Amino acid sequence: DLVCENEGSFDTENYMVFDCDGVEVVVNYNLYVEGSVFYDRGDAWSAPYSELNVQRDDVEITSVFIDDINADIDDNVKSLLISKVRKNF
Repeated sequence: DLVCENEGSFDTENYMVFDCDGVEVVVNYNLYVEGSVFYDRGDAWSAPYSELNVQRDDVEITSVFIDDINADIDDNVKSLLISKVRKNF
């Protein structure tokens, strides 16, 4: 919906919260998505149809807090978190 409403792209700041055995991990990130939407209204014989094609998605992890403490993370952890964000957007 955001790609369609914003004429092909959007940028947002957001966060995800994980509970890791009672330890709260908060991941703050920026997400940029670029894409296109195809919409066919249908007719008397076929139902309406829409399709989203994402051409680009950039995720930047801005900070990670573990139990309210700002944590430094390495590139491997950052890559894992980026894949989690992509899977859930």
